[in-house]
Amino acid sequence: PSTGHESALQILLRGIQDDEGFQLLTASPGIGKTLLAQCLIERLGPDTTTAFLTNSHIPDVTALLQSILFDLQLPYEGASEHVLR
Repeated sequence: PSTGHESALQILLRGIQDDEGFQLLTASPGIGKTLLAQCLIERLGPDTTTAFLTNSHIPDVTALLQSILFDLQLPYEGASEHVLR
């Protein structure tokens, strides 16, 4: 990662360490957001549970919740939105 990537990574890590809640990373296509997210997950280490969704074309809330649960290797099929939450 370039210096800009390292700077963004440090900001994200600090936000996680300070328990700031959700953070949003935006940039033009091809800038390296996916690489940055993968580096962030790597730096958090194996003791941190993560869900990494790369598909931004999720049609509804149920599908979003199913995608998160799938990535966390939890049951996700055939349940209502309420149960998935």
